Amino acid sequence: AGCRRAGNPEPRAGAVRTDWCLTPRLSNALNYVDVVQVHSPIVHHFLKQKIEFAARNISFEFASYVILKQSHSSLNQVVTVLQENPELKLTIDAHADNRGTPERNIIWSERRAKAVADYFISKGIAAARITYKGYGDTKPIADNKTEKGRARNRRVEMNVNY
Repeated sequence: AGCRRAGNPEPRAGAVRTDWCLTPRLSNALNYVDVVQVHSPIVHHFLKQKIEFAARNISFEFASYVILKQSHSSLNQVVTVLQENPELKLTIDAHADNRGTPERNIIWSERRAKAVADYFISKGIAAARITYKGYGDTKPIADNKTEKGRARNRRVEMNVNY
């Protein structure tokens, strides 16, 4: 079972992508496959890049969940994207390095993810459009044995979808 994408591979943002999904079902002890047409709007690659760039530029005060003012410019770009595309929803994931206890890292990453969500809400973005989660040190993208690796693991990721 799987999906086959139909239509233009690079459609415009907000266009509806059609996927054909094969879903198994049982009927009278015989295997059948239903073809289900799934419609999902497409988030333009440029918007995703803008959001990802902004996420890489979020900084916090040391040992805090207070967002540094130098991050506001990037965050405001995301606010603009969300205001111009009211159908978009935002997911915010915050991560930590492995210093500190796993429990403390979860708490700090959750607070940082919430701080980013609260920033957007304070700028008029509806809370219903935003989800956030802190993962602590459970999803590293670099080696925690070096300072450079730990710095890469202390991050916020943002994704948009419909």
